[in-house]
Amino acid sequence: MVKVTNASLIISGANRATANVDWTISGINLENIASLTIDGQTVSQFSNQSSTEITLTCPDLSDGSYTLTGKTHSGADVQFLNDNATTTEQTVTVSTEITLWSGHHYVSWDKPDGDPNKTFGLIPMDVFAGITAGSILKVVYSIEPTAEYHQMKLATGWWTDLTDKIEFTENGEYTLILTQDILNKIQDEAGFLCVGHGYYVD
Repeated sequence: MVKVTNASLIISGANRATANVDWTISGINLENIASLTIDGQTVSQFSNQSSTEITLTCPDLSDGSYTLTGKTHSGADVQFLNDNATTTEQTVTVSTEITLWSGHHYVSWDKPDGDPNKTFGLIPMDVFAGITAGSILKVVYSIEPTAEYHQMKLATGWWTDLTDKIEFTENGEYTLILTQDILNKIQDEAGFLCVGHGYYVD
C-alpha cells in the first residue's frame, strides 16, 4: 500500500533536546508547522524551516522528560513517528549536559571517500583535549528507516576502533567512558569518528 499525505510528520530528532540550545528536528511536510509546544511553552518562531527540517531554540527547562505537541497552519495536529506508529505527541528528554555537537548528520560507510556522510567527524580535536579521563561520552542516534541495516562504531580519525561495533533497530544512545588511553588515541590519531551505516548522529 502506498499513501500520499500532506500531514506534517516528524520522523527523528524530537526525542532529545538541550535547554536554550538550537534543536533541529527532521521529517516531511514540516513547512506546514505553525507551532510546537513543550511543557506548556509554545514556540512559533523557527530559525530554520523547510519541508524536511525545522530548527527552534529549546525552552529553558530543567532536566527531565516532557511532552512535545504541535499544530500546523491549518490547525491539524503534528504527527510523530515512533516504532512505525504515528502519534500526536512525543516524549522529549531535556538535559543540561555539555553538548559537543548537535544536529542531524547521516552516516554510511558505503559512501565514497570524500563524501561528508561517509563518517561523522565534526567534533574538533581540541574539544577532546579539554576533556578529563573518566568523563562519559554519549552519542545520541536515530535510525534511517530505509537503510537495510544499522551499525555504529566509534573510532579515531585513522579508523582505529575505540569500541566494538553495535547493531540496533531503533533510536537510542551509546555511551563510552573516555579513559586516558582513548583520549590519547584521539589526539595521536587525527581525532574522533562515528562510522557505520544506516543512522543519524543527533
